[in-house]
Amino acid sequence: MTHISCTAGAVVLLVLLAAQAVSGQSFRSMEQKLAAQKPPVKVDPIRGYRTRTLNEFPDGSRILNLDLQGRKLYMREADGRERVVPFDYDAGAIQIAVLCAGPDGKIYGATAHPSQLFVYDPALNELYFYPGNSIGLKSLRVQGKYVFGGQYTGGVFWLIDTSKPISWTPASSIRGRRISEPEPGAGAGANPLRLGGFAPDLNIPRNAFAHPAGKHIMISGQPGYGFVGGGLVIYNLETKKSAVLTHKNLYRDYSTMAIAAMPDGNLLCGTSPKGGHGTKAVHGRAALYILDMTNFKVVWQSGPLKEAGEILSMAAGPDNLYYCVDGGGKLLVYKVESRLHEEDVMDAISAKKSDAGTIMDEPDQGRRFHVEMNMVHQDPLEKYGGHTGNQAFTVGQDGKIYLGLRRGIIRITPGTFKVEEIAMPGRGVGAGLGIVSGRVYFASGGYLNSVALPESAGGPETSRIVSHGAPVMAAENRGMTAAVDGDGHRMALAWIAMGGTDKMLVIDVDGGAALKIPVEPYAGDNAFAVWHSKRGYFYSHYGSHFYEFDPKTLTFTFAARTAGRCAMSMHEDRNGVIWASLYSGAGLLSFDPETRKLVNHGSINSEGWGQYTSYMAADDAGWVYVGIGNTLGQLVGYNPATGERRTYVPQKSRRHGVGRPFTATDGRVYANAPNWGAHEMFAGEATPIESLEQRRMAGMSGDYEPGKGDYFIPARVFQQWEPVAAATNMLDELMLNEANAQPAVAWAPSGIPAEASRWLWKKDLDDSFELLLRARGGPCAGDLIVAFNGRELFNAPTPFKHEEASSLRLPVPDDALREQENLLTISFKPEEKAALEKQDAGGVKRMSVFYAVFKRSARK
Repeated sequence: MTHISCTAGAVVLLVLLAAQAVSGQSFRSMEQKLAAQKPPVKVDPIRGYRTRTLNEFPDGSRILNLDLQGRKLYMREADGRERVVPFDYDAGAIQIAVLCAGPDGKIYGATAHPSQLFVYDPALNELYFYPGNSIGLKSLRVQGKYVFGGQYTGGVFWLIDTSKPISWTPASSIRGRRISEPEPGAGAGANPLRLGGFAPDLNIPRNAFAHPAGKHIMISGQPGYGFVGGGLVIYNLETKKSAVLTHKNLYRDYSTMAIAAMPDGNLLCGTSPKGGHGTKAVHGRAALYILDMTNFKVVWQSGPLKEAGEILSMAAGPDNLYYCVDGGGKLLVYKVESRLHEEDVMDAISAKKSDAGTIMDEPDQGRRFHVEMNMVHQDPLEKYGGHTGNQAFTVGQDGKIYLGLRRGIIRITPGTFKVEEIAMPGRGVGAGLGIVSGRVYFASGGYLNSVALPESAGGPETSRIVSHGAPVMAAENRGMTAAVDGDGHRMALAWIAMGGTDKMLVIDVDGGAALKIPVEPYAGDNAFAVWHSKRGYFYSHYGSHFYEFDPKTLTFTFAARTAGRCAMSMHEDRNGVIWASLYSGAGLLSFDPETRKLVNHGSINSEGWGQYTSYMAADDAGWVYVGIGNTLGQLVGYNPATGERRTYVPQKSRRHGVGRPFTATDGRVYANAPNWGAHEMFAGEATPIESLEQRRMAGMSGDYEPGKGDYFIPARVFQQWEPVAAATNMLDELMLNEANAQPAVAWAPSGIPAEASRWLWKKDLDDSFELLLRARGGPCAGDLIVAFNGRELFNAPTPFKHEEASSLRLPVPDDALREQENLLTISFKPEEKAALEKQDAGGVKRMSVFYAVFKRSARK
């Protein structure tokens, strides 16, 4: 069978794709380094990935694609023939994420998981969507003839010209019904038009805003995974250029979630302290700020608002009143007045630069304003529930402000703050609002509904809530694999979600029959990692439950409640034990299919933010390794036999991103992490890949036999001296035998000491070590000083010879060892520096250090 880590029809992992912090280029670079090893190292085809599914059957036939919307399974038989297997299943209504009323009298919206654009034409009562294109909109607004908004993930800015046909192929939301919307003509331009992707500055654009002057449109919201502080993207419809303002420009460590225009054209913006997924907020309360639209500079910041944890929606009313809604659905009305200081003059040059498409990183106030702010009204609106997942306000033609909250729809009369109840849908409100021809459109789950405004209703029949259907009836594939049942029949198995992963879909490859098997017990949530084991079972973990599915009997054969929300990566060790690393507390589980024992190993790492345990692997020594991100990348090793945990990336070296380990065919694990580099992992020890060959050559030198628990320090680790490739003896040097040259560091004429630091595991601090230093010296090299953590281990004439490399062995005082940053320094006496410089000027070979080893001499 063939392993696949990602195919059409494999696990849908938007979260992990967005969270990917180790670039593909970096991973390929590591693979190239491994391929250059002797012998070459390759990824294990079964245990080398963070999730495992199969697309090949035992007879050599393959699954090419699983199309859940089109209800087709694409196959290639063992003889090369390709065929399509039609199937049917009871699909569900896919949740509507956002909607608005377009300028053409239609309702535009998008679903989530799968993400599809849809349109409803009230005049024709036609509901249709665009199945061939994925577009995960989280915000929608209107500017003139355009509908625009932002997509999660990637912070993609989309622009739809409603005066032209959409250039994607539509399909009726009701199967078999014809629609009047034409298919795109030949040569039609892109519509929707992709204006750009703006992650990580903006990754979840929950807000879209149209400036009333008609020239600018914008999106804003939360940043990428692991980042705090979201950006604002402003697009000029005339120049067709974008300006990207980061949170450093706007309000540091805040995300801009709501915008309203002020009478002078400037923007009043509401914020949330929440960052991207997997982060800890810096601030505890929401804040407001004013953006000068002449130069895109912030001219005022409110400071924390004690009455609001976040401002998620905002609408401007008359009399400088601004209507805001917090996360709990509370209505807050602020009076904000600003006036320009008379002596200030606009900086026209900076205004032009701001609109040129550059990314601005630091705030730089231009014009000065005098601002007064007071809260004049608040209403908890408890009856109507909390804020929805997107913008909740829309302003009607009557000048009243309409608000859709989780449990109901209301309208507010500006000035008097009178609240009128429009509807209390039995299935709640998930998205909205849009007003067309006297009806308010909103979403309940996956269904598009509307209700007549009181003044438009002619009686009970017209005032009731009307359902216009589900824009998208489908399911989302959360992990698909090829399997055979107990009778040898070929099947495609898929964990499918319709709001949550609550079914296993089984498709008979030969007959096309489809069966949905309920996940029991189902506790909500979605599958993010799945594993098809060597024994043939299909595993996942989500909703705080671990599941095992047996393809032979088509039943769930194990299910148990656990700690932790869901597995972000899974693995199978050499003994067939299934491992799962859990979001968000870095919990670790193992399941033994033979003993049927599920073990909770607890949290392997502690952080103040939600940890994405995106990758995991195990070596043949029994150690398990988990790559963690995204706020700060880390790699953690765990020994199941002893319970020992090790973190490998020093705290001060950690950067944004995620650690990435994988198991190789040699039974070892190879891993990298941001600002840490690529390492070989085995039995809990980490060795830089660049030093593997040098360690092998060191073992051939005759005076160093690699031992378990040694701490090898290659030449590349030493700082201050000059990196060189040096021969280990005079003969090789004279014969220019480059094949025998080894990495080394040579004494620098500046006289600065060579320094190398090394962490020791806490359990090793009670053991005794000796230092082995391998080097070549030169005549008149002078007195050498070797120090460890400030303690002199050697201070005498240089013992190394020019003719060939040799080793110096020095005992390390037990009380000199420490767990972090053990510092080894190599230098010369000050009085010897002049002689060394003269020697260097004369072309005499300088002293070169090849490596050092902290070698265990006794275990206590």
